[in-house]
Amino acid sequence: MAKWLEEVAKLVQLRFNVLASILVLTVASLVVSDQWTHWIQSAIPIRNINQWAGDFGETAFTLGYVALLYYGVREAFVAVKKMQAPIPAWLDSLAKTAIPVLRLTHPLIGVLVFSVVLMHGYVMWQVLAAGNFSNPINTGLVAATILVAVALSGLYIRWMPKLIKFRHAHRIAGILFVLAFVVHKIVAD
Repeated sequence: MAKWLEEVAKLVQLRFNVLASILVLTVASLVVSDQWTHWIQSAIPIRNINQWAGDFGETAFTLGYVALLYYGVREAFVAVKKMQAPIPAWLDSLAKTAIPVLRLTHPLIGVLVFSVVLMHGYVMWQVLAAGNFSNPINTGLVAATILVAVALSGLYIRWMPKLIKFRHAHRIAGILFVLAFVVHKIVAD
């Protein structure tokens, strides 16, 4: 099972450019088509749109958590190994399987988070708030702006993997995004 999962993750990694392009182009197409036709507003009752947008936000949060798991699991595993603490064999095996799978799928999950956040933001701001600014919208825009920095630094890491300073910038931007997201969630609820 573990080898199969790693092989699937490798295939995802090899197809990253195609899969990421499809995700981003799909979201962009949905936004552009709604701008021309307003199909979201006309086809879906407003209370359902609100639930729909909230579901996008919750999905983005869950996927973001999965993307962060890579760093959490890896750093915890490395720290325990450095301390030379005893690790049960099953946990050691699980970590050694999970870390490569999470590493290989992290970039695509990041693009998926970015795409879902774009849909969430578009529906919440353009459709529900009609372009008006409020505290939930403002904090969401701040979080989205930081997410753009996370995404751009992540893409740059894919193009220039040897530049360590961009990895640090990516992590710092990721931490800032999590903080901005928490503020957004508190304000929005």
